[in-house]
Amino acid sequence: FWSSHTTEGPSRHKNGMYYLYTDDAPFCFSETVLRPISEGWTVTFVALQLAFFLGFRRVFLIGVDHSFSVQGSPNEKQVLQGDDLNHFAADYFKGKEWQLPDLEGSEMAYRLAKFTFDRAGRQVLDATVGGQLDVFRKIGYSDALAECVRKKKDPLR
Repeated sequence: FWSSHTTEGPSRHKNGMYYLYTDDAPFCFSETVLRPISEGWTVTFVALQLAFFLGFRRVFLIGVDHSFSVQGSPNEKQVLQGDDLNHFAADYFKGKEWQLPDLEGSEMAYRLAKFTFDRAGRQVLDATVGGQLDVFRKIGYSDALAECVRKKKDPLR
């Protein structure tokens, strides 16, 4: 999937890849990807909308630490000098332009995702080890994996 601002819905290209289009105005949780969806200040919000559209009833978040060591204003564009201490790889944004995180905006998006999943009788659980996000109910990482293995063995469960 590729994300870009447009008024179109997803389109298929000759290589079999589908391009997903985003639009931050208005801010909403989209239950379909047939129209542009909101980015919600975090790629995780986009992933939650995709999971909802695909029909997932339970979604486990893993690795959403929700804390960053940065200097500047939310959404400010900067070129990262030195190692990236905020992501899983030191060269993730190293030497590249990126937008500083907007944790307050992200939390608004997460609360909207939680509301939408809850209203539909679905669930988002946070299995991040030591994460700072407090919007979703926490579940142990090992418990989340065990639940997925049980589900795979008995899909009707």
